[in-house]
Amino acid sequence: MYGFSDHLKPMPLTGLRALLQGSSRYSIRMSSAGSIEQTFVQLEDGIQRLTLPLPTGPKHVHCYLAHGTLFDTGLGLGEAPWESTDAERIAITHFHPDHVGGAQAAAEATGARVFQGGLDYAQCERVWGSDDWPERIAAWFVRHGVPAAVVEDLIAQGHAYAAFIRYAIDPELLYKGSEVGGWQVLELPGHADGHLGFLRDGVLIGGDHLLRRITPAVARWRARSSWRPGSSIRATANRSKTPPRGPGS
Repeated sequence: MYGFSDHLKPMPLTGLRALLQGSSRYSIRMSSAGSIEQTFVQLEDGIQRLTLPLPTGPKHVHCYLAHGTLFDTGLGLGEAPWESTDAERIAITHFHPDHVGGAQAAAEATGARVFQGGLDYAQCERVWGSDDWPERIAAWFVRHGVPAAVVEDLIAQGHAYAAFIRYAIDPELLYKGSEVGGWQVLELPGHADGHLGFLRDGVLIGGDHLLRRITPAVARWRARSSWRPGSSIRATANRSKTPPRGPGS
């Protein structure tokens, strides 16, 4: 969950560059953090949680294993216990790098097929499948008034992250009404345009759709008058018997 008092400070950009060049300085600091489990922990409802480190932001992200399905795969940074993971399939909630970045490695290690939303995968290819995505995203920030110095730093960070993002090519595509391993697929646009949730026996795996202590960021392109994120969240919660869980929550 967000807000652990013993989390590390965000890794500086120099740390990302050091990792990119093979330095272990920051990877050692991250893996030794008491709040970063990096192993599966048993929760209720037959769900196991894996916490993986992040270099910035909340400093960690959650993945879940339930009924043979691994939900999300982290950024792809550092060591993850994929070799010992008993996953029959991998389901991606949304294409943000801290959720899809380790998909290729997880699939190769487990032999599991990857499932991802149709719209989400299209956006995944458009962003992570190109070399100029940091510049394109930075241009969007410039159009909306972000200072040039901040934009330059975003571009540098984007290229530093790029080496770790390895999404799965040609996954099995999912849509509203699809079913994966007994989980019903829900479309939950907002935090990401193609965000998916997975509902089974009153338990929701929702990625960053619902977070325990903070409100998820709503993607700029979804902020239009005909769409209300609050109503989507309430409807989702009403369909779940237990507090919805998701990586980061």
